[in-house]
Parts: sequence; structure tokens; C-alpha cells
Amino acid sequence: MKQLSETWFVEPLFDYEYKTYEVMAYAKNMESQFSERKFFPYLDDVKRLLNNLDAYRAAKAEMGDSLRTDLLEVDLKRLKMIRKALPDNCGIMAELDGIVRFASHTLGNLYREGSAILDELLSDVEITPLGILASADNPGWLFFRKSRSVRIYSYHFRLVRRPFGNNSYKDVCTNYHSEITTGRFENLNAVKWELMNKSDIVSRATPNVYLVETGLRLPQCETLLPIAKHFLIRSAA
Repeated sequence: MKQLSETWFVEPLFDYEYKTYEVMAYAKNMESQFSERKFFPYLDDVKRLLNNLDAYRAAKAEMGDSLRTDLLEVDLKRLKMIRKALPDNCGIMAELDGIVRFASHTLGNLYREGSAILDELLSDVEITPLGILASADNPGWLFFRKSRSVRIYSYHFRLVRRPFGNNSYKDVCTNYHSEITTGRFENLNAVKWELMNKSDIVSRATPNVYLVETGLRLPQCETLLPIAKHFLIRSAA
């Protein structure tokens, strides 16, 4: 995957035309992934870049506010003082602002396009509990049924601390367990109880079990598994 670094827009070669080419090449690669119904980690990577651009603009605005220049006017609607812009004798900041504007527009459209396609696919993915559910935070099993087979993953929740801050967010860890051949009317509850009788950390915690089904041909790792993870996070919120 063609990636852009955290600070790609301020790295050499610092040239507007070159930077816009980088963005367009990245966007073309992401569009290719979306057309193949592959969204993860690609959609999250686009969001990462957009967040970095927002962080740059916020940092620049904060720096400008901290440097006292001549007061031009007072915006009473926003209760904000409008000061004279800092001098940019070399034109570097203007060039950088142009790069950031182009990237924000291009990547913003890309993110909305990918999200819209993914939202359409979500209506064709059915996730249902097998049996009675325990606490939503409990670990458990995911059964992905495809034709005459079921792919089984274990899962558990964890808290991940965000960099450069004290807050954290909930994430789901999954591990491939096995794949079994099934008939059309396979009793998956029997498979569930067989797994629960095993002496492992998932079974000891009264696991929840979900069946994931779709009539579409979707990539397992790049689409179906992340969709199930997002479902689990929403359910445990």
C-alpha cells in the first residue's frame, strides 16, 4: 500500500505540484482498494491523514494567536480578535497552506466516498447472537459462515491509550481459531457448546457468540472481520 507519512506535507521535496501528485497517487491507490471492497486499514489510514491536517491547522492557528501582531478588527459574532497575519517573505507558508487545502479537499472526498460504499455493504452483513448473551464486555467467539464452512475467531476487548494524551479507547483483539466444514442445517449451537467446554480464557468468562453472514463475496481480513469488530465495539459502548 502506498502510504503517506505523518508529516508528508512538510517533507522534501517541498513543492506544490509534487505534493499534489503524491496525494493523487495515494487517492488512486485507495480508490482501487475500495473498488475491490477492501476498506481496512485503508479507510482508517485516510482518516489518520485528515486528522493530521486538522492538527496542523489548529497548531498554526494557536501559534498565530500567541504571537502579537496588529489588531485589525473584533469579530463580535465569534468573540474573536482578528489580527494581522504574520509576514511570509519567502512564500513558504502560503505554499504549505495551498498543499494542505488541496490534500484536505481530496482526502475528504475520498473518505466520504469510501464510507458511503462501506455503509451500503453493511446492510448486507447480518450479525446475530447465538443463544443468550452475557455482559457485552465479555470475550467470545465470532462464527463467519460461508457456504458449507464456518471460520471461527476468538475475541476479547482491550483499552488502548492514545499517543500524546491520557485518554484511551476500546479496541477488539481477534485470533483465528479454526475452520470447520458444515452442512446446510448445521447445529452451530452444538459447536458453541463444544468450544465452551474447552478450558481456555474465553470459555471461562461466559463467552458471547455471534454468527456473521452475508450473501456478498467480501474479503475476510480487509472487510468482514473489521465490520464485526466495529459491531462489537458499538454493542459494548
